[in-house]
Amino acid sequence: MGESLGGISRALALVGGILLVISGALRLLGVAIWHLDGYMWIGPPHMMWAIPFVVGAGAIRGLIALICGIVALIGAKRLPDLAWGIVLIIVGAIGGGISGLLVLIGGAIGIAAKYA
Repeated sequence: MGESLGGISRALALVGGILLVISGALRLLGVAIWHLDGYMWIGPPHMMWAIPFVVGAGAIRGLIALICGIVALIGAKRLPDLAWGIVLIIVGAIGGGISGLLVLIGGAIGIAAKYA
């Protein structure tokens, strides 16, 4: 029973980590495309004006998701270990969204598999 739970926890953490990496990379790419030439373009196309580029919440959130995804991918290999289960629960909570939830559930099942 413990080995099957360990496999399920690894799979959930791995899928969640991959999704976190993809969503973080896409969010960073979207911010990079939107902020061309160091300026952020605001307004409708016929009246566009530029303001200097300031890294916004989208870029920071994308970077956080990317880092959390990489940590989840590393931690998925080390499940069902108690320390990595706790790390994955924290990473899943920080990562957020469906992918973060998958990592969180994978970490919780990994801890359960350790003591099953």
